Amino acid sequence: MLTEHHQQTDILLDMTVEMRKILEIKPGRTWLIILDGQWAYEAPPNPHAVPLGKASIGLLPLVERPRDEVESEARARLGPTDPDLAGPVRFVMSTGLSA
Repeated sequence: MLTEHHQQTDILLDMTVEMRKILEIKPGRTWLIILDGQWAYEAPPNPHAVPLGKASIGLLPLVERPRDEVESEARARLGPTDPDLAGPVRFVMSTGLSA
């Protein structure tokens, strides 16, 4: 009975959570994503995305790339109702400066 309840809950969560990959951080490994309208960080094999505010170390590889390149790549996947890219850009810059 408990297993069946967890399966139903997992199905419900899969139906209600919207996740889109926006910017590849480490090729084939980590991504900056939008999860239910909020910025987050995805790093397999971890099955859960990490909110942007807790992903500081994982985003540092973006500091090694030209800012224009990073912004252009991300903006190509953003829609008009997506959150502003300025938030993650500021977060990455402040993390890089304080590391």
